[in-house]
Amino acid sequence: MGVRVKKTSILTYVTASLCAGVTGLLLASRMRIGDPVIGTSFGLDSITAAAIGGTSLSGGEGLISGTIAGALLIGMLSNMMNILGVNHFYQYVLKGLLLVTAMIIYSISNILEVKRHAENSYSE
Repeated sequence: MGVRVKKTSILTYVTASLCAGVTGLLLASRMRIGDPVIGTSFGLDSITAAAIGGTSLSGGEGLISGTIAGALLIGMLSNMMNILGVNHFYQYVLKGLLLVTAMIIYSISNILEVKRHAENSYSE
């Protein structure tokens, strides 16, 4: 296809590391402290945002617009739960349930798509 895989992979990793560095600096300046474990709680948020946005967790399908929409939804949900005073444990439980629900919906839609494709190939 003409895509230089090695160059593209290196550029992707460099871009991701630059974004992670800038994010770390912004988070450290916001918290006014440098703590190496401060971002561990954001792992579930980012994976859930990507799954809600329609990104396939089993391999590379998805749109950036869906992921951004998922991130906005998770951000609003976290903000709402913080304002309401919901315990952090229950926040993690709810986000985990959202992740499992998104994965179940994505799996069901894949199964239906495969069945539809099989039916169309038999009719031809």
